[in-house]
Amino acid sequence: EDGAIAVRSKAVHEVAAGDGIRGWIVSSRHGILASATLHNTRQSLDVDRIEVRAGETLDFVVDYNANLNSDQFLWAPEIRTLGESHAVSDSTALVWNAERDFAGPKQAMLGPWEQLAQVLLLSNEFLFVD
Repeated sequence: EDGAIAVRSKAVHEVAAGDGIRGWIVSSRHGILASATLHNTRQSLDVDRIEVRAGETLDFVVDYNANLNSDQFLWAPEIRTLGESHAVSDSTALVWNAERDFAGPKQAMLGPWEQLAQVLLLSNEFLFVD
């Protein structure tokens, strides 16, 4: 639907090796809204207000900087609708948080008996048959 949104996020690259990452927030209608290059640092990538229309997309893009080496990163943007008051802290706003809402199902851990079976199957007596 049409409306106004705000984006709050903090991109993090915590590795001294390599040359870092590049990140962008890109709108299909407005183009690049925010960008940053990070190497062993953290930076806010925020958009205070943008008018969006139904069908428009907002992409969060990350690429390696120059070399593919130690390019792991953390980035969980939060998108919030802006109401009539245009306040980011409006309690009636709809909020989408990438870390909370788009994390996928939690992995089931092995129970005690399953762990024992795994250990036994990996022991030398099972791996090497004489």
